[in-house]
Amino acid sequence: RCGLDSDLLGMARHVREKPGDRDLGRGVVGTTTPRKLSGAQLLFGIVSAIAVLGGVVASPQGSCQAGDPDCTEPEVSDHGIASVLKAAESNKVVRYPDETNGLPIFDLARLAEAISPPTHTDGEDAGVERMTAAAALRDALLNKGIFYIENTGVEVETLARTVREATKPYFDLPSTEAEHLTRPGTPPRGLAPLESESVAALLGVGTHTDFATKWSLGNNPKFENVWPEGDADFKEKWIKFQDEGLGVSSKLFDVITTVLGLANTTAADAIKESGGESNIRHIHYPDVPPARCSDSDVPPERMAAHHDLDIFTLIHQTPCENEFVSLQGQFGGSKDWVGVPPVPGTLVVTCGEVLSIISGGQVTATTHRVTVPPSSLSVGSARTTTALFWQPHADFKVNPPADSHFTGGYDFPEDGIRFEDWISIAFSNLASTQKAST
Repeated sequence: RCGLDSDLLGMARHVREKPGDRDLGRGVVGTTTPRKLSGAQLLFGIVSAIAVLGGVVASPQGSCQAGDPDCTEPEVSDHGIASVLKAAESNKVVRYPDETNGLPIFDLARLAEAISPPTHTDGEDAGVERMTAAAALRDALLNKGIFYIENTGVEVETLARTVREATKPYFDLPSTEAEHLTRPGTPPRGLAPLESESVAALLGVGTHTDFATKWSLGNNPKFENVWPEGDADFKEKWIKFQDEGLGVSSKLFDVITTVLGLANTTAADAIKESGGESNIRHIHYPDVPPARCSDSDVPPERMAAHHDLDIFTLIHQTPCENEFVSLQGQFGGSKDWVGVPPVPGTLVVTCGEVLSIISGGQVTATTHRVTVPPSSLSVGSARTTTALFWQPHADFKVNPPADSHFTGGYDFPEDGIRFEDWISIAFSNLASTQKAST
């Protein structure tokens, strides 16, 4: 039913039967004894080889868990993976429009439904849909690290617009009138004026500033938010965005931990029980002046390339009037930069370093940047983003990886470090000391 051929058949036959496979209620998956399979059963076996049924295979590219004598490496071809992803698309769990440069857009509601635990009333088709949906999400997590979600259960465009409209008057204030709204530190709160921060300095890769104005808040009561005096509407709109964003984050975390085999692990349970913490940053990138465009001598970034220090980030972005695509990412092991354009009604998802840690390195934190246009596109290059950084609670212990962007030269203890302490160390150099343009 999905263009199955001998290549895919071979993939299914590479997965050996494990104890308990016969209890799945879908027929034997990849048994070593030849038997005739229906089309749905065959596809189920194929997807299992790619999508990791019961942890047999650790990635869509075919990596067995260490020490498992009952696992053999399947030869998973690009054609085989493409066939399974096409099956997931036909079930309307995901779509791959040309405009997103090959990045998938997942229907979060359908995805959550598709991978929900099986019931005794499920038929073969439900099993196929479950495994193809899992395969598509795993492919996005392991091989891309950037994807979109839609049908999240919230009015994404309305929420983002209300925050944008509520915040713009404070971005427009003269610096002398905005000082009381600024609270730098770790984590930052309130207003960060234009070019007052530098991700490049934070990472030790340069001194050029972030060409952006930012407003930040979070839900950790230890760090007091900044609320403009007498503007109850401002607070109401930001809190609504935060609450709705936390709900979406929880749903997304559920499906991610399910397909990665992390559900009910100590780490996942600790994050779920706490509800996670959020830091939200609404960022306005004004038109880039010619002196800072890509054909100038300044590094070609509005914000330097980086990973996020969180589980994942949800990003809403508005388009540049001149259609320049400013958000870029790297994926699939390539160093090439790929544009991540705005798509109405969606949120962009990037994977953070904490997700990489709790997944045992299955997921790689997404490298992304905000780039500048050539001087010919200087006018009309303004854009905004509203990003929710979903993090573990302050006391969650982590062991930062050696290649983390956020080690700061610090010698971490062997038994790990509290997340709050790690983020404090990492963000100590965020404040900018040098402007890159005039």
